[in-house]
Amino acid sequence: MSYHHYTTEGIILKRENRGENDAVYIVFTELLGLIVLHASGIRLLKSKLRFVLQPGNRVHITVVRGKTLWRVTTCSLVFSLPKDMHIVLLRLYKLLRTHLVFDEPVMHIYNHVRSFLVVDKNVYTHAPTLRTAEIVTTARILSSLGMLDHMDKTIDESSALTNEFCSLYESESLTLLKHVKSRLHESVL
Repeated sequence: MSYHHYTTEGIILKRENRGENDAVYIVFTELLGLIVLHASGIRLLKSKLRFVLQPGNRVHITVVRGKTLWRVTTCSLVFSLPKDMHIVLLRLYKLLRTHLVFDEPVMHIYNHVRSFLVVDKNVYTHAPTLRTAEIVTTARILSSLGMLDHMDKTIDESSALTNEFCSLYESESLTLLKHVKSRLHESVL
């Protein structure tokens, strides 16, 4: 019996250990959307993928569909987030988990998250700029889901996220944050 292999880029959002040697991952992929991935023997010392399959890593991954879960066949590291970013990634995971359906491709939302992850490294070390980046990314995701009204200041998708931070003033980002919080409150998140 032949299985179809899917190769895509993905962001590992969460990991849960199962049994002695296995782990289950929540991965946000470009082509498959949000998926639950099972990795057998990943916690063994001889496992080649145990350092690649870590939360906060952006990876190129090949998976096959099992009965209930996806299974990883190969995986290579593209980029690893600094440890300081894991709390932000966890908040993005909660937002995605609440509003997305598993195994449903949402490439435009994946592009929003990926653009957040590829910003300049100076953004990661500067807390106010990082917070603004998170607000802009959350607003983009909610807007793509149809949960935000048309905002007065539109964000150009083609420009780099770093340039957007420089153009957003503190008061505008606070106004955007209040708008996002009110919409999230309405959606009971």
